[in-house]
Amino acid sequence: QHFLPCAPPVRSLALNMAAAAASFDLRASIEGFLADATCSTMELPRLTTGQRKEAKKLLEQFPQLTCESFGLAEDRRLHLFKAEPQGAAAVAAAAVAADEIA
Repeated sequence: QHFLPCAPPVRSLALNMAAAAASFDLRASIEGFLADATCSTMELPRLTTGQRKEAKKLLEQFPQLTCESFGLAEDRRLHLFKAEPQGAAAVAAAAVAADEIA
C-alpha cells in the first residue's frame, strides 16, 4: 500500500518513501487522494525544487485542493489539503456564532 494514515479525527495520507522512487506518479496520487473521502490531507514524498514546481503547476488543475510547503532543505515537503465545501464552511461559521450567543 502506498499510503500511511495518520491519527483521527483528520485522516492524512503520507506517501511511503519507498514508493516515491523515480516512478512516482503525482497525477495518480492526487486522483487517488481526491477519491478517498476519508482523507483530507496528503504529504508528498521528498521532491527536488524542479519537481515541486512541476507539482504546483499540475495542482493548478485541481481547484478543490490547496498546497503548502513545509520544512527546510531536504526535509521540505508539499502538503495537499482538500478545500472545505462552501456550504460546510458557512454551516460551521453559523454554529460557532450560535454558540457564542448562547
